[in-house]
Amino acid sequence: MKKITLSLLALSFIMTANAQMEAFYPQFGDDAKWSVNEQFELVFAGPVVAPVPTGAIATTFEGMVSDGNGFNDFTGLNMEFDAYIFDQPTNTSLVIAWNGQWSATTGLGVNLDYNQWLCQAAKNYDYGNVKWMIGATAAGDYQAAVKKNAYNHFIIDIDASGKITSTLNGYLCGVPFEAGTEILKPTALSQFTVVFVNNVSGWKMKNLVVKKGGVTNTYFSDPAAGISKTKQANFDVYPVPSKGNFTITSEAVGHKFEVTNLLGQQIKSGIISSNKQALDLSTEKAGTYLLSVEGKNGKSVRQIVKN
Repeated sequence: MKKITLSLLALSFIMTANAQMEAFYPQFGDDAKWSVNEQFELVFAGPVVAPVPTGAIATTFEGMVSDGNGFNDFTGLNMEFDAYIFDQPTNTSLVIAWNGQWSATTGLGVNLDYNQWLCQAAKNYDYGNVKWMIGATAAGDYQAAVKKNAYNHFIIDIDASGKITSTLNGYLCGVPFEAGTEILKPTALSQFTVVFVNNVSGWKMKNLVVKKGGVTNTYFSDPAAGISKTKQANFDVYPVPSKGNFTITSEAVGHKFEVTNLLGQQIKSGIISSNKQALDLSTEKAGTYLLSVEGKNGKSVRQIVKN
């Protein structure tokens, strides 16, 4: 009986994992290299197929950005997900495109690239006119917010006018990309897709939540766990360690934060008043503390170290 039970559990997992791939279509002959693992992560096994320097996987989010008749578009789309940024010269990229042609002369769409240094956007695959989504003076803030060789939390929002704003680990990239509706809406019968791309090698993504209008779709998360933990109080804190001056980057403006020591004793508390807020622990003893932020759906906790 135990063997039968284990077999049924294994079959159940395989069916659930495969179901998470049903709406996603690997490109460039890389079908066997994209999969969902036991942690419900979308992973790319690589290497890529020459001569294409990237592995890519496309989706319409089950018709959310393409109804097959050219009457849908990307405006009003919100994407939230966790993706790995590796400590090597690679990007975490996604392409918001509508004809699938990877060319500066025929491609239509916006290419968004994120790495451990900067985030950038290119219109119609033309890197001759690339635009940085953060100003030069804010580059240090962005780099401090990035977690290398770890998961980073992304939020990408497209408004009705085609303006794209991006947040990474609670840090708002301060320069929105003005894509324009001529890029994000079809002028002819088109198949709109969002393409997630690994540059060179390596890709991991999980907890993808996509919203448009009244529709919400969730991918690459454990069905038994419900919506990702990242839907609680999304925030981060940097630099860690620090001599006592930290910055909290958060979307939970108006919610309570609390700092405690490892004995559970409260050190400091207050209300998040902006998405980039100073936290001063310079008068506290060196050591490890816990910073928690209340959100609509629960509390999130980060460990911080004062040296």
